[in-house]
Amino acid sequence: MQSEKRPSGPTFIERARRRQILDGAAQVIVDVGYVNASLVRIGKAIGSSKGGILYHFPDKDALVGALVLDIYQRGAAAVTAAVREAGDSADARLRAYLVANLAFTAAHRTEAMALVELSSGYRSPEGRRLDEVMRHWLDDPGRSDEERAELAVLDLVPLLRRGIANGDFRSSLDADAVATALRGAVDAAASRWARDPAFDPEAYGRELADFAEHACRRRP
Repeated sequence: MQSEKRPSGPTFIERARRRQILDGAAQVIVDVGYVNASLVRIGKAIGSSKGGILYHFPDKDALVGALVLDIYQRGAAAVTAAVREAGDSADARLRAYLVANLAFTAAHRTEAMALVELSSGYRSPEGRRLDEVMRHWLDDPGRSDEERAELAVLDLVPLLRRGIANGDFRSSLDADAVATALRGAVDAAASRWARDPAFDPEAYGRELADFAEHACRRRP
């Protein structure tokens, strides 16, 4: 009788446990800050031991890296779907990009707060800040085209340049400068929400989309 082969990928239970660890890590980082979010503390928060976490992640840095990548990938998936549904108009695609980003933030407050904390408090073993780690990750030649494509949608520059090329946006638009400004405005929403629980990210997203539309649109 042939023995059953074990599935090559992680089992359902392993995926569920990994999800629990990532969610627990995000909450602990929000509650006590990155520096104080030890593996022991994260383990206690989810009813596990440090060893249980180390089974899935070799160290705290690997866990934080996986958490950040997980948040970015889920956000990119939501934004990609919204932009595709918006059609071919650059105006509509830009609005969908901004509204979807802020809707994702609104639906994932803990993750948004964790990124705020990590953006200021995190340093990799090599001394890199969070944004530098993400750029290094994208530049890694070992990344697959699929992985790159998942996060590339978060780059506004190509979207803006297409709008300039097809005449939807004004020809004088500086795509790099506008992308930096809009990306900063999107990221600022999480910081604002951390200070003001009454802040409405989705309403903010609609206002930001209106602002961007007027600023980028080609003049008659």
